[in-house]
Amino acid sequence: AMGFRSTDVVMLTFPYLYMAGLAISGGLRRLGATVIASGPGGTDFQVQLMRQAKVTAFVGSPGFFMNIIKRAEEMGLDIRRDFSLRLAMLTAEMVPMSLRRKLEQEYKLILPEGYGTSEGLGGYACPAQQGFHVNYDQIIEILNPTTGEPVAPGEVGEIVGTAMGM
Repeated sequence: AMGFRSTDVVMLTFPYLYMAGLAISGGLRRLGATVIASGPGGTDFQVQLMRQAKVTAFVGSPGFFMNIIKRAEEMGLDIRRDFSLRLAMLTAEMVPMSLRRKLEQEYKLILPEGYGTSEGLGGYACPAQQGFHVNYDQIIEILNPTTGEPVAPGEVGEIVGTAMGM
């Protein structure tokens, strides 16, 4: 639903020590994708790995992804010409609209969005980008942090995720 394919070679930069690494890896493996758990460091290594392994999808934070892109360009590489990348799931940090536009328009990348809770992936935006889909086993609410009551549409509040059956 997020645009990953069974034929993808996915560079996963979240450590397996955290729920995100385990949950995302499990879903990708069930899909049939090849997952390379590259971890969160070693920018030069990440650039080489992304290129040599013909990585088609990246999963990690926007900040780390942009560090890799910047370093690749400093090395004289062209992201569209020298890489096989087609999709980047950027999460754990906000993706500013200016960055989203650059990645989609300049680099021609698909950018699915995910929202995680401590129980796992709470929701996601599919490639149609028409809003978030909430997983069937999650209840996501926006509550007033003082009263614990739901806020009115458009009001700011605290996001509370509840996993059903946990």
